[in-house]
Parts: sequence; structure tokens; C-alpha cells
Amino acid sequence: MAIPAFRGRALVATLMLCGFIALITSGVVLYASPSGRVARDLGWIFLSLDKWAWRDFHIAFGLLFLLTAFFHLWLNIKPLINYVRQKLAAQANGGISFRWRLEPMIAVTLCVLLGVSAVKGFPPVSYVIDIRDSIMEHWDSSASDER
Repeated sequence: MAIPAFRGRALVATLMLCGFIALITSGVVLYASPSGRVARDLGWIFLSLDKWAWRDFHIAFGLLFLLTAFFHLWLNIKPLINYVRQKLAAQANGGISFRWRLEPMIAVTLCVLLGVSAVKGFPPVSYVIDIRDSIMEHWDSSASDER
């Protein structure tokens, strides 16, 4: 039985998926964790990791995700360039005109709206921040009760 050939794209895609899952998990934990001083005072631990271990975990997988995203782009640059060339050539030859796709326009619009909402404190982002502030107040009151 022959050993299957190594597939770099499959490796990169799987690493991106694992990194994404780890970032979501650690992001949720860090979102709900107490501030550094309170975490230290309470001896806060979740799933056998303290706040700083979760932070380091999050940073490490963030780096993994960025690196694999770079390699994903590098591995797929030829198909991307060929796609753009085909669209531009078709437009230059009077064929199908290059049209904006609805999905990317919606995605970019949503990202801009999310960024503006985060900076200006507009809903729904403000609701997420308010919930985080409530959690932090809970941890602060727990820490003051311990003293």
C-alpha cells in the first residue's frame, strides 16, 4: 500500500480551522475573565489555566492563524491572479463586463459598520461591551468580598 502524497493545502486548512476554534474558545474565556488584578486576587482559574495562561494561549493561536492565513494566500495566489486576469480580459474583449459581486460588497459593508459601531459605541457592539462591563463589575465585587 502506497503512502499518500503530502498535501500542503490540507495541512494549512486544518491548521487554520484548529487555530480558529482555539481563538474562539480562548476569546470567550478572556471575555468573561476578571481583570488582571482581580484574577490575581481571586486566584482565578478556568479549565486548569489562569488568566495569563489563557492570554498566552490566545496570542500563540492568533500567531498560528495569521501565519496559516499568509500561507493559505500564498498557496492560492495563482488561482486568484488567474481569476482576476480572466475577468479583466473578458471585460477588455467586450465580453461579460466585470461586475461587483453582492456578497463581497455586503461583507465589506458589514465590517465597516462593525468597526464604526465599535469605535463610536453604537449597538449592537455597545451591548456586547455592556455585558463585558457587567461581568467585570461582578468580578470586582467578588474580589472586594474576598478581602
